[in-house]
Amino acid sequence: MDICELAASVRSCRSSSVNEKRQRMDQMPLYEIADEELIPGLPNDVALQCLVRIPVQAHAQLQRVSRKWRELVNSSQYYEERKREGTTMHFVCTVQALDQQSKIKRRQQQQQQSTTTASNSPSAASSSPPPPPPVLGVSVLNPRERTREQRLPHILQHPHGLPLFCRLVGVNGKLVVLGGWDPVTWETLRSVYVYHFSSQSWRRGADIPSTRSSFACGVLNDRYVFVAGGHDNRKSALATAEVYDLEKDEWRILPRMSEERDESIAVNLNGKLYVISGYSTEVPGQFLKSADVYEPEKNSWTRIEDMWSRPSSMQQRQQQQQQQQQAEDHDLSSSSAGRVFTVLSGTLYSLDHNTLFSYSATNNTWSSVATLPSAADHDQLQLGLELNAAGAVCSLTAVKDSLLLLLAAGPSAAAASSSRMSSSSRAQEVPDHHQAFKAFVYKPPSPFRLSTAAAAAEELLQEGGSRFSSCTTQWEAIGCKANGFLSVPQFACAVEV
Repeated sequence: MDICELAASVRSCRSSSVNEKRQRMDQMPLYEIADEELIPGLPNDVALQCLVRIPVQAHAQLQRVSRKWRELVNSSQYYEERKREGTTMHFVCTVQALDQQSKIKRRQQQQQQSTTTASNSPSAASSSPPPPPPVLGVSVLNPRERTREQRLPHILQHPHGLPLFCRLVGVNGKLVVLGGWDPVTWETLRSVYVYHFSSQSWRRGADIPSTRSSFACGVLNDRYVFVAGGHDNRKSALATAEVYDLEKDEWRILPRMSEERDESIAVNLNGKLYVISGYSTEVPGQFLKSADVYEPEKNSWTRIEDMWSRPSSMQQRQQQQQQQQQAEDHDLSSSSAGRVFTVLSGTLYSLDHNTLFSYSATNNTWSSVATLPSAADHDQLQLGLELNAAGAVCSLTAVKDSLLLLLAAGPSAAAASSSRMSSSSRAQEVPDHHQAFKAFVYKPPSPFRLSTAAAAAEELLQEGGSRFSSCTTQWEAIGCKANGFLSVPQFACAVEV
């Protein structure tokens, strides 16, 4: 056995030992984790009520106090107790390009100098090296406080930033990053990394069994991470799926879906995994209207035809024709713009251009529930935008009781965000300027919200925001500033920590 095999064996044994210890601790009653006083002079139940109210940003310091505090903070029961007491925080983790403007400017200056000194022959001009891919990182938004909390530390195995086109999901208070391309070699990766907010550190998880890109990714039971569809290294679309058990750090192969689904979307709806749309190898870019639904109890898939179909009323069809024409005028794919899904409080939502739709699983139909406010609604605050004309959807994320919509402003952002663009062309694209970054929050109406809409609007205006309300909808436009980041987010997910 060489030194590499020995090191891998030691890591495997150490990881297995840590997982077994964590599972034993999770099976113990919370108060039995500490067989000595957590805080001298206080009963453990009282001390626990104090400790669960300490924000997650200070958990790394808590673990340095004593071994018992470290074991407590790392236990899943401590996390569940914090959720019961309402002391957790809801963050939105976004994959964004780090601010490389100074490097870009230096490279441009060097190219200009080399162009000046070199000959003006076409061969010399064509020999200039292509721009490097963007360096990606994870930024953390706090929608409640309207602040950007932090930038997560780099993964040690990836000093050049996160893998390109990786997927990320929030699971049991942790952030899981899966797959993607190596930003230097463009090799398709099977790696899995788990970020622990309590210890503010990354750990390596078990690799994805198969190699796949542009796959759907979803979570069930706040423990199991599913990957489905996508394509392999030969650009062949896949109908296979796998599931990762975060607690056991193990993968399991699932039955095949009804058909291939490259660039599909996965959501958790009522305890089932919906893999929506996607396309096959034979007709790339032609997104399907069907979906495959995985039922964990049966370990099988059920196909749903025409799940993602357009509204049928004449008025809505006319409105969509107008929106489609506007999209074509600004090079924004109507198909890609509608492929944004998320689930909030058991309801599946999707944004198609400026209209927010909700899905009825019983009738397999979509209904319009809200319209995104336009720039004309609040010119004086300069916070709005016409989505078709001046922006593209980056993500739609459910955060506690609200939907957070992240947009990239400007026609160039619309083209850059289109899912019709090939992965290779997106990887070569390096922004040469900061693009505007806008966010809208939508809260489903309730009697309480409607009765307090006037007071809420006045309060928000004092905070510098803008809220749009009617008898059925309520939108809030918030400003997002990203220090150290280019503004356009690529992917986003919510994490309760």
